[in-house]
Amino acid sequence: MDFFENGDSEFSGYNLSELQVDEAYLNVTTLTDGVNVYFLSSDCHECPLTFIRSIVANKSEIIRFSTKHNSLWRFYNDNDSQYRSVSDNSSFICEVKENFGQFGIYELVIDERGCNFEVKKEHVNIYWSLLAVVVGLVLLFIVSKVGWNIWKKCAVTNKVDSSNPLEEHEMNTEHVVKKKIRLKSIDAFRGFALCLMIFVNDGGGQYWFFNHSTWNGLYPADLLFPWFLWIMGACVTLSSKPFEKSSIKKSTILKNILQRTLLLFIFGLSLNTLGIGPVNVNELRIPGVLQRIAISYGITSTINAVLPKLQIKPSTPAKYIYVSLPQWIFHIGVLYVYYYLTFHLDVPGCPSGYLKAGGIQNDGAFANCTGGAAGYIDKIILGERRLWQNPPLRQMYKTEPFDPENILGCLTSVFQTFLGLQAGLILACEAQPKLRRYHFAAWGTVLSVLGLILHFAGLIPLNKNLWSLSFVLVTSGLAFLTLLLFYQLIDVLGLWNGAPFIYPGTYPFKGPLDFTITEH
Repeated sequence: MDFFENGDSEFSGYNLSELQVDEAYLNVTTLTDGVNVYFLSSDCHECPLTFIRSIVANKSEIIRFSTKHNSLWRFYNDNDSQYRSVSDNSSFICEVKENFGQFGIYELVIDERGCNFEVKKEHVNIYWSLLAVVVGLVLLFIVSKVGWNIWKKCAVTNKVDSSNPLEEHEMNTEHVVKKKIRLKSIDAFRGFALCLMIFVNDGGGQYWFFNHSTWNGLYPADLLFPWFLWIMGACVTLSSKPFEKSSIKKSTILKNILQRTLLLFIFGLSLNTLGIGPVNVNELRIPGVLQRIAISYGITSTINAVLPKLQIKPSTPAKYIYVSLPQWIFHIGVLYVYYYLTFHLDVPGCPSGYLKAGGIQNDGAFANCTGGAAGYIDKIILGERRLWQNPPLRQMYKTEPFDPENILGCLTSVFQTFLGLQAGLILACEAQPKLRRYHFAAWGTVLSVLGLILHFAGLIPLNKNLWSLSFVLVTSGLAFLTLLLFYQLIDVLGLWNGAPFIYPGTYPFKGPLDFTITEH
């Protein structure tokens, strides 16, 4: 930090050591009658200005504020109401909307002529340290790769076999040997998601874009959960493939699915008891990440085991839909239920199809409508006390409790897992790398474009909290394209062995979650 930020602890009387990451100083001096200061973060969409403090005449106030997102400062000389609409210009003095940054120092003087804004100290570049880490890791990878190749050339010697090579060749051609090939790319992809999850949960260097989006939007951290569901869907196909021609009864398979589903759900409930002191059963949070994974796995695996696949050789992306047409019909039905509840369920006091954050948004017009049908269904079925009480959404929008792992979102998460199942179907049915790449690219492009159209056309926003359809389509499309990149680099070209991501992403045992494919 000293190298990139000069190690300044004081500047013109300002104590920089008191500033935390993504904080700056704004010194406001008023030479007129009392001034009221209002603030609005760009992360709070369609929100009013929030009252910060009042400043009496001929006095200065130093305000420490967050610079994670762009901000708007407004100054008025009338009463200090808690919130003011952005369109309210009564008693307006001036506003400041600058490129505020970490460790910056800004001064504003308000007099009868207006406002005079000055940057006393430029903010530091918070991206230098991130760039240095990335460059360092790349250099470390290159050096280790070159060193390994040099070591192999120097240490490995050709062994002369005394046996007759011709006889050995003739012996091998008499038998067809099955060769087991483990797809390293999907292990590396899973490990990449796992490492990114650890990095994000550990703070992500406190960079704002390594946090989850507060409401609408898509940040890197928002990809983790849907990618885990998508990879799990691919796992369902690959793990069930050997059992399709075996004598194992479906009842046994369904029993194993049920056991795993219940275990995941129970583990999730147990995690919800951590850090809350004595557990009050009546207030125990029911939804959670593992609970949603359990539901998605249980439904998708059950449908995959029960509904038959059509016995044709798929050659186009459309034919992959036809192969699993019974499952597609079921999951389209699931999406229809989600659509109907989201846009047609009568939520008291809220407009139909409400997909906004509520709270102070739109000047508090629909304060108790957070998430629309998703929030309403949770309150009716689970009760408000069994939801996540203090999500980041509530802190930003001043909303009621809302759970991002809500019941309604489980429907689209099931569909997300099913889209991953399609990726596993491609890997299981296609042996040629060229065709696999073609299908991955086609599915990834189509899904991403459809999701972005829904978002930018204003129909269904990208929203992780609601697990919206556009969110499912875009994150699944990106999963197809990312796996395409990993597959090309690792399994096809052999330019990368998947390290270090392949190590945490590889299961060390043979079982229902193994990704080994047998090819001739």
